[in-house]
Amino acid sequence: ALHSFSIDATTGALTELAGSPRSAGTGLPGPNSLAPAPDDQSLYFATGPGNLLRAYRLDTSLGTPTEMTGSPFVVASGSTRPVPTPRVPALYVGGNAGVAAWLRGSSLSGLLGSPYSVPGNSSSLAFDPSARYLYAWSSPGGVSTLTMFDILAGGVLQPKSTLTTAFALGNLTSDPSGRFLFGADPDTGAVTAITVQSVNGTLNIVTGGSFNAGVGAGRITITK
Repeated sequence: ALHSFSIDATTGALTELAGSPRSAGTGLPGPNSLAPAPDDQSLYFATGPGNLLRAYRLDTSLGTPTEMTGSPFVVASGSTRPVPTPRVPALYVGGNAGVAAWLRGSSLSGLLGSPYSVPGNSSSLAFDPSARYLYAWSSPGGVSTLTMFDILAGGVLQPKSTLTTAFALGNLTSDPSGRFLFGADPDTGAVTAITVQSVNGTLNIVTGGSFNAGVGAGRITITK
């Protein structure tokens, strides 16, 4: 189920909104990895069993969610957390079929060419700070592979370059300048650092390759 609350601005206390909780579908698990749009006017999440993407419009004053027409939408198995981009009204989800993309609006409509191919299952997605590029990590046959896409007008993706790495690139994170990209391998604790040449799309592993953050390393946070 999807629960929604208002927050008291003084005390921080939560009050459940009218109509909450809302069903996320019979036999499905509850929402996982909720993804609000940058304008805070819509909300998305993918479910594992059933391979469905649910999309909601949010009331601009109360925040009450209303499921969009056409929701839920079918997605590939192994789908990632949905990632909406702030620069164009698009939404991306990785999975066994590559990177699926939709145009965001009062509902979702598939973009031309979607899903976009990557080697194997795309299990981690990230943008550069300007949202000009989308990065997708996959590991076909155990070969860690990073694919870089240009984000064209309307959110359509165009492959730009690829890079193979020695370690997994979970929780991909770009630094604020967009010049570097980092990914963590929880099994080995290796954090891989990559340079990004945005003009020609060249991706290179930095000198030293990877850095040890301890087994179980997960989310990466960058501070200025």
